[in-house]
Amino acid sequence: MHIDTAAVEVGFGYTKTAYRKPNREIKIGSFPSLAPIHQSSIISQSISHGPTRRIYTISVNNKQYDVGPDVSLSVGGGNHNHGRYLNDDFPNTDNYIALVLGALVEMGATEVDCLVLGLPVKTMKKYSELLKQTFTNVFNVNNVRIRIRHVKVIPQPVGTLIHYAAKNPQKISSNVTNLVIDPGYVTTDWVVATGYHIIDSRSDGNLTGISTILKNTARTIAADHDKKFDRIDRLDNALRTGTPLSIFNEVIANETLWAYARQNTPLIEECLGEIITSVGSMDDISNVILTGGGAKYYEFAAKRIFKNTPVIINDDSSNGNAIGFLFIGESTQAQHA
Repeated sequence: MHIDTAAVEVGFGYTKTAYRKPNREIKIGSFPSLAPIHQSSIISQSISHGPTRRIYTISVNNKQYDVGPDVSLSVGGGNHNHGRYLNDDFPNTDNYIALVLGALVEMGATEVDCLVLGLPVKTMKKYSELLKQTFTNVFNVNNVRIRIRHVKVIPQPVGTLIHYAAKNPQKISSNVTNLVIDPGYVTTDWVVATGYHIIDSRSDGNLTGISTILKNTARTIAADHDKKFDRIDRLDNALRTGTPLSIFNEVIANETLWAYARQNTPLIEECLGEIITSVGSMDDISNVILTGGGAKYYEFAAKRIFKNTPVIINDDSSNGNAIGFLFIGESTQAQHA
């Protein structure tokens, strides 16, 4: 399928996608940023009943990786062979390439005029050109030829700014300055923008991420229940979806889970304090916009720290960056038409 603009945000936690279907409807998707080495399973292959697993085996540099919405089934409950990278060099790995190609396979893409990718603010200078060179190419994925003609790379929080502007154009003008905070799985990024103009000197990122909060929360739960528990993926899913968590046949209500998570408020407030130091005087900031899958984790602390500034959680905050990427790519394509 030909896709005019494909947006792929490869985060440390999840890979988010957005593109337009032939009827112009925006289609969004998400799957864990796990790319374990492919392991053939005679047992799973022997089971013919039930839905087909959405796991794609992607070959990169003569190694095969499993990616896709059901990739957790390849990993299981342990930490071995999870294929998740949690460092700044992630964009320079075969796992990253496998996740991007898996996202395009999930879309059904064979030709992409413009692929829009995002990077943390801190690694934009280091890896943006590498990603452009890597993905402006033709790939053979599972005997399917995927051609990518043009690649655009932008700082991840800018996607949210564009997504927010599309729904709130009156709040994005030349005399309005917004602070966008994007708490990710490993890093928290922020950008300050007056209208659409990014102020680089007040934009940055740090290594306080949701994974740290989840690990701390899991340790507290384990200590209180006198049981080993380190499945932060299950904890994250319960907190995101508002559902209880069952561990060893003991059910922990969602309200209780959030009480545990909010014990990390001092850590989040420390991160927000670092953001204020980077941003400088807050007197010109009209709104603080929280985005990303970690927005809910930061909301409580942000409203305490930024008490004189409205704190807004972007609509569909988990997918806000990817949708914004799509809009940026479409604008670029229109200018080149």
